Amino acid sequence: MPYIGVFFLWAAKKPLNIVTRIIITIVLVFYSIGIFSNSNRKESENQTGNNSAWLEGYTDIGDFEYYIDGNEIFLTDFHSSEKKVRINSSYEIDGNTYNVVSLDRVFTLDDVTSVIIPEGVRSVAMNEFNSCGVRFLYLPSTLQDIESDSFWWYFHDVEKIYYGGSEEQWNQLCTVERSRIEARQIIYDTNPDDLK
Repeated sequence: MPYIGVFFLWAAKKPLNIVTRIIITIVLVFYSIGIFSNSNRKESENQTGNNSAWLEGYTDIGDFEYYIDGNEIFLTDFHSSEKKVRINSSYEIDGNTYNVVSLDRVFTLDDVTSVIIPEGVRSVAMNEFNSCGVRFLYLPSTLQDIESDSFWWYFHDVEKIYYGGSEEQWNQLCTVERSRIEARQIIYDTNPDDLK
């Protein structure tokens, strides 16, 4: 369609200078490229059929660095190109089952859009979500220890924080004023299995 305009410019009775013709042609070419690349991106999203903000299933333990203490796993880093993450509450390693209880800077400087932290996790590092771009987050009601109030200051452009506990529990966990948390909405009493 945009090339019709170029045709009319070239066919116009009043001649344009060559520089003007070149500039108009370049602008129309870039405009066309932009249209086609956007439609290809939308087409690709529709073919995958998963427009959900959340990962279906669980993130594999192999995508994390971790250490084991007793029957507990402490996650320390994330190595995957996947932008949607759902941590399982426990993982089987070498025939033994270990419960995930702590995240220590797992997503710092990683590019993720959604993260579900499972019930059972008790602590997260203060800069857990520093510069990671998370937009949707589920925090478990079992969360007890956040290293510092500055944990909440690392959120930027977060659309929704879902919390597994009540608003009263949230107010005990989060001691900063709501206006200091850059999240459009905080939703309480959420079951992570209901996130679609």
